[in-house]
Amino acid sequence: MTNFLYIMRHGEAIDGSETVSDAERSLTDKGKASCVNVRHQLFQLFPKPDIILSSPLVRAKQTADKMAEDNPKKIPISLTDDLGLESGTGHLLKLLHTHQKKHALLLVGHEPQLWALIKHLLGRSMPKDFLLKKSGCVVLELSQENENSAFFVAYLIPKDSDQSALESLAPDDILTAESEKKIKKKLSMLLLNHWKNIRRLKIIVLKNFEHEDIHDFRVALRRFRILLSIARLLSSLDHKNTLQKTIHQQIKSMNSIRNLDEAIVFFKNSAARTQAKLHRNIEKQLHEKRAEARRDFKTSLDRFKLHQFNEVIRDFARHILTEKKRNISTAWSCYLNRLLRFYPKTQKKIASLQKGNTNTLHRLRIALRKWRYFLEFDEALQETNHSAMVQLLKNHQTILGKLNDLAVFKELSKELDIPKEEYKYLVQLFENHDEIYGLSNFSNIKIWKQ
Repeated sequence: MTNFLYIMRHGEAIDGSETVSDAERSLTDKGKASCVNVRHQLFQLFPKPDIILSSPLVRAKQTADKMAEDNPKKIPISLTDDLGLESGTGHLLKLLHTHQKKHALLLVGHEPQLWALIKHLLGRSMPKDFLLKKSGCVVLELSQENENSAFFVAYLIPKDSDQSALESLAPDDILTAESEKKIKKKLSMLLLNHWKNIRRLKIIVLKNFEHEDIHDFRVALRRFRILLSIARLLSSLDHKNTLQKTIHQQIKSMNSIRNLDEAIVFFKNSAARTQAKLHRNIEKQLHEKRAEARRDFKTSLDRFKLHQFNEVIRDFARHILTEKKRNISTAWSCYLNRLLRFYPKTQKKIASLQKGNTNTLHRLRIALRKWRYFLEFDEALQETNHSAMVQLLKNHQTILGKLNDLAVFKELSKELDIPKEEYKYLVQLFENHDEIYGLSNFSNIKIWKQ
């Protein structure tokens, strides 16, 4: 089934006249340059299409030709009336079904037919006030469960010569002035509320140092780092580095006690009846190590003076509301483009996954987590719907987390006082769980062909 679907409107064309019919209108020089510009952006971030399907009208065919240029491997072009001016959504869906075995597919056509197709595939997740500009290209990832639905991935438009390389996604008019105001207000409140939650969780953790409380505190800090990255784009204030580094150091200080907590749960839940004594011995040693880790963590937590940053957070929140220097649409485009660069990198990491390569697994898990947090914040800020993609990322993140934990448990077990004859049992235990959590679980992650 097709993984990626690129839907592109033809480039700017000359006006019709008595001597030039609508079907014969050709691209202007600006229209041709815009197509080349979008082609460079598209193929830098995403896989090249297996085929380009185009309307037979001259301006659409010339756009398709420009998208197929400058490729070592010739991209075939097929002209079809299903992308013409008389076509409807039903014709386009049949066209997609005909080419469903293609890995990536590029459609070149006209408005309003393309807009209607995008709306049908995205449903409620269709961006508000969306306008498909000339030479604009929407990138969708088709659902593997339902061929008539898709996930929004990107919207590429031609970049002006003075435009930043990170400002290629989402035109400024995709957000109205009213929408910008709402997003700024929501982001400001998110920042303040998340910081308030972090202060609350710290107090809770300091009371009992419970496993779940530490987990919640750790997740809250990670999510807040992503939120700070977004806030920095919309404010000219720059306190980010000091605060980000402080939070990052605090997260690292929690790794030891968190790993021990997870190990205790693992050995408790996986205990075989014949090895109950060994598991009790392991749990006892892990609890002793946790007592040491708790003392170290408490020292680090006492040094984490949240009140020092209260004014910094309030400044960020105020400046987001009043900032005039930065356009939120452009800022949001920059951030989305930055996040999109995780996409091809993430897919390459998935393609290169090897059993036992814990570093690759760890880096992939971090990339998926950042991507997921961003989408969750995007849902809160723009009222979009990324629930299917968020759930998919969460599932993969869970599998990767278990694999990463296994690697940690193996290292921890080497530090414990365990008889050699009983250590063989642990090796077998880890291997069994490797098979349960193994890389076969990633068969449903979409991997594109390079």
